[in-house]
Amino acid sequence: MSMHLEKITHWLLGAVLFLVPLVFWQGVFFPHVFTKVIVFRVLIECAVASWVGLLYLRPEYRPHFGWVLWSVVVWMGVLLLSMIFGVNAYKSWWSDFERMTGVFTQLHLLFFVIMLASIMRQRSDWVWCFRISAISATLVALYGFIEAMQAGGRIIATIGNASFLATYLLGALCVVGWLFIDSWGQKRRSHAVLSMYGAAGILYGVVLMLSGSRGALLGLAAGVVFACAWIWWFFRGLGDQDKARYTLLRRVALGVLVCVVVSGSFVLFAPDLVRRVAPTSLQRIVSIDTGQRTASARLLTWQVAWQGWQERLLLGWGPENFNVLFDRHYNAYLYEQEPWFDRAHNVLFDIGSTSGIFGLGAYLSMFLASWAVLIRSTRRRPEMFLETAVIAFFFMAYLVQNLFTFDVLTSVIFLYLFMAYLVVQEPPLLNSPTHIPSQKTYPVWLGVASVVVLVGVLYGASVRPFLASAAGHAGWEELRNLGSDQKAIRYFDQAIAYGTYGNTNLRRFPADYVFEFIKQGGKRSDESMRTLFVYAMRRMDENIVADPQNVKWPMYAGQLANLYAVRFRDVSFAAKAEGYYLAAQQLSPARPQIYVELAQARKVQGNISGMWEILDAGIKMLPEYTVFYLNEAAHAIDLHDAAREEAAVSRILKDSKDYNGIRDIYFQAGRYDRAIHFQKLYIDAVDPTTGKMEIADRTAQLAGMYVLIGDKEQARISAQKVLEYDPSPKRRSEVEAFLKLLDVKK
Repeated sequence: MSMHLEKITHWLLGAVLFLVPLVFWQGVFFPHVFTKVIVFRVLIECAVASWVGLLYLRPEYRPHFGWVLWSVVVWMGVLLLSMIFGVNAYKSWWSDFERMTGVFTQLHLLFFVIMLASIMRQRSDWVWCFRISAISATLVALYGFIEAMQAGGRIIATIGNASFLATYLLGALCVVGWLFIDSWGQKRRSHAVLSMYGAAGILYGVVLMLSGSRGALLGLAAGVVFACAWIWWFFRGLGDQDKARYTLLRRVALGVLVCVVVSGSFVLFAPDLVRRVAPTSLQRIVSIDTGQRTASARLLTWQVAWQGWQERLLLGWGPENFNVLFDRHYNAYLYEQEPWFDRAHNVLFDIGSTSGIFGLGAYLSMFLASWAVLIRSTRRRPEMFLETAVIAFFFMAYLVQNLFTFDVLTSVIFLYLFMAYLVVQEPPLLNSPTHIPSQKTYPVWLGVASVVVLVGVLYGASVRPFLASAAGHAGWEELRNLGSDQKAIRYFDQAIAYGTYGNTNLRRFPADYVFEFIKQGGKRSDESMRTLFVYAMRRMDENIVADPQNVKWPMYAGQLANLYAVRFRDVSFAAKAEGYYLAAQQLSPARPQIYVELAQARKVQGNISGMWEILDAGIKMLPEYTVFYLNEAAHAIDLHDAAREEAAVSRILKDSKDYNGIRDIYFQAGRYDRAIHFQKLYIDAVDPTTGKMEIADRTAQLAGMYVLIGDKEQARISAQKVLEYDPSPKRRSEVEAFLKLLDVKK
């Protein structure tokens, strides 16, 4: 019986390594993250049920707690403590459908490490594990390469995100490097196998570059430097015969080290030169600038994280609770970025702010313990210095790239795989006997208990959430395809009725649909829109009760109420919107969007003095925020306040020259002469030597504006002028069709 249980556990762990990077299904929300974690947890839970029986029959399979395993256990223990003393233990335990990285999933990773170290004790077992991983990674990389050839741009492959794909491929490079070294060390090495591993490594490297992930590139560079230094240092411990064999390798390592340092110096100190010679697909990687929008946002987010961390220094706010910290300490200068951050995009600030100093120390201790085991293994067996260099490379590369991103399942799976491998490298597990049949009988009670617990956990933690996500997604598709509103609502009701940890996600999607539908100018009957508005607001009210510390829900509800009030001229909904936004302001007082929406709500209610008061307060808080002045101008135009209008427009022209924003305000107000004036300024703002296509596009917009006000002659002149800047056949065809349409309308 023990042999069967061992094989079952063995193959289930192999299935994790092979399937998790590959699987995704578009029939659920967050198809890449959600599907992968569900599959991972189901496989691990089944493996644990099998492994528990194996432990009963064969005590030697019980885990050995060396440095690495203890560090992982301590890390998980601190996460549990942080969850207990955090601000939302339920969220910390389960996370949500979008991330799926709560403590519950983290404990699955702990069992993943323990079971790997328990079952895979022979080197042949690890060769098998790494080969399975390499096959899966090759399929992922091929998928990504084909995607790059067909679509261009940043690629996501089966992982779902370019940065996470790059992190995954860093681990894959290490796996294939380990396999290459293992094959090279065989007495009867196969050049075909070596070539295959080499080709796989090249493929991973190419796709990693095509992902455009700068964090992964920096991690790769740091890992290479660390590995070269490792080789250089431990070369000294080799015997004379081995030194003679590896002298060339030592020189190559030194050469690579010099190349990386020189290349990095060019990227840092001569970026313009590098950009001129770099291929288009690599432009993003070599464009590292702290003044860029993304980089400046990261720096501001790290400042917010540090401010929040200081409030809860020891154990943090609790895993998965970064959004609460972020809302309370929101920096108004983040206005240009996505408004919702649930991660700091830096492992130090992510873990420090959510798990405190204890959490960060425990996390880093896993890396220190791993390096310590690698050093001890290399000193014990100096001929292993290449193998240990490859793994040391990965830990350094992973840690450095994580300074610019955060963990998801596909990025941590290799981290814990290598840690499990290092657990086995510590005596007495190394090459200890396995595959030995047991004389014990597997008890019926243990089998029944395992099945009952397994079924309960599978249904509650995986099956129900999966069914809920699938039902909710069906409702989304029904709305997106303009199907039956009532049918879509039934789908959402069915999804929410499952009562899972994803309910806050599921309740949000009707509101997301309404926002996107209006943004795209969709057309529905008033009855249909009323139904969707009311349903979405009801679900937001439920989210406010279920997740009261999340500013997103009162802001969602307030936006829905404001849109309803304007569309249906219902002052009562404007009053509701004001209430929602005042509640949101208590949770996140520095968000400029709240001030804009409060002004709108007060205007609809006829509270004009209150509208100007809140707008002025917002401008005082963040005078650089152009949206304040655009709204001030729009309200002033509508209320015929010429002084306010002129002051707001002057400020916009002074600060940002947002001609198209001003144009839109005047156009919507029916002031077409002013709209055309600013459209002309919008055209003149383009450099004619480098932006001819842009001028053509903007001039075509001007022609369309003339048509709308009935000035066909100016429309004709503008249309003909388009061809001066873009005489391409496609553009000529468009202009000719436009001119014919003008003639028809005579």
